[in-house]
Amino acid sequence: ISTRLTATSSHLAQDDKDKFVNAKPFSQVPGPKGLPFIGTLWTLLKNNGYYLRKPHLLHAQYKEKYGPIYKDKIVNLKVVLISTPEDTATLFKAEGKYPKRGRIKPWVIYREQRKKSNGLLTCEGKEWRKSRSVLDKKFLKVKDIAAYSDRMNQVISDLITYIKRKKVADNLNGEISNLQDALYKWSFETINTVIFNKRLGAFNDPPTPIAEEFYNSVCSMLDITGQLTLVPPYYKYIKTKQWKDFCSYWDKLFEIGGSLIAEERNRLLSEEIDDIIKMKHSRRTEDIEFLPYVLSRGELTDEEITGNIIELMAAGVDT
Repeated sequence: ISTRLTATSSHLAQDDKDKFVNAKPFSQVPGPKGLPFIGTLWTLLKNNGYYLRKPHLLHAQYKEKYGPIYKDKIVNLKVVLISTPEDTATLFKAEGKYPKRGRIKPWVIYREQRKKSNGLLTCEGKEWRKSRSVLDKKFLKVKDIAAYSDRMNQVISDLITYIKRKKVADNLNGEISNLQDALYKWSFETINTVIFNKRLGAFNDPPTPIAEEFYNSVCSMLDITGQLTLVPPYYKYIKTKQWKDFCSYWDKLFEIGGSLIAEERNRLLSEEIDDIIKMKHSRRTEDIEFLPYVLSRGELTDEEITGNIIELMAAGVDT
């Protein structure tokens, strides 16, 4: 944290600067010792990867032992973890105009090899700012967010119906066999109703083919991401089956996402030109759907839009 705040200390309030003067260096931050070379990787992998699947429990355990700020080292990945809302606010206030949040290495390498555009989670600096400035207006204004409430509530209703259906089908004394899957489908369907203004059908019985393929691809990609993030990027040079599977899932995400964007682009082109001009210059952004708004701005190429939207969708599911 101290390295990050040093570069951006001009953005701190005075009382935060006073605290920063007395901040401990990274070497003195408490945390698990770990093993030579691999750090605490074994803690994540043992017991059939229990903490790899439930990292929040490990975080709670470390917080109890080392305090609200502690460090960890997993192979070559060094991190400082914070736990309180106050520290989180301090970190965000210190980010500056071009924050560096740590790019997801496997995602970046895939884009380099496949020559795909970056999104908010894989770009930095001016490229990040360019995308963020376009997307911000539809995600940070209260009126814009409120316009999505009805469709989001409908997805919640479908989630409840789905859970009731699964409780009967699974027959586990009122429980369901995979709550995470239900919640992932809820977040997947929710973020896509916002992005594409349409239901993809993840809760249908059976799910629609496009929803099933889109959903399975993003979940599989996220699962492999967690595994690849913990190891050196050997996959950049050695094309293992795991890496090939990872790339195929991303290929499918770009393929489906790109087709949905092209579908909306064609719909817009079929409308009256005057309507498109009005949309582009409208100050009432809450009256415009997310994707038509981004397309009509003309500030991002279709490739850049696809890169950003796929990452938004993946982040929405993972969150």
